[in-house]
Amino acid sequence: MYCYYGYDFLDCVAHPYGLHADQIFMYFEAESFDDLPENTKQEFILNCYPNIIDEINRVLNWLKNEEIILTGKTDRNGKLKYIDNRIDLENSNLKAEKDMIKKIKWWQFWKQTTY
Repeated sequence: MYCYYGYDFLDCVAHPYGLHADQIFMYFEAESFDDLPENTKQEFILNCYPNIIDEINRVLNWLKNEEIILTGKTDRNGKLKYIDNRIDLENSNLKAEKDMIKKIKWWQFWKQTTY
């Protein structure tokens, strides 16, 4: 829903948990969680919990409090549209990163890389 369908507000779950799951599925050539070896399932769960619960609750609260409103419509690219009513503080980290990227001259991008 985050990457392919346009629900960018799910980045707090998609990046740290979804991408990790995708890597595990590809490594084991698994199509679902059930196809993974049992010890891998347990390791994955231990790496996600309890932090993922906080992120899921945060997203659910956005929906419940109408800070994020799903419209059920798509844009011309087929991405799902939503209304983002979150206060600027919620998005401040993302905005700060985008602002920093804009300030960097194109030939100096490597100076901002962190490992």
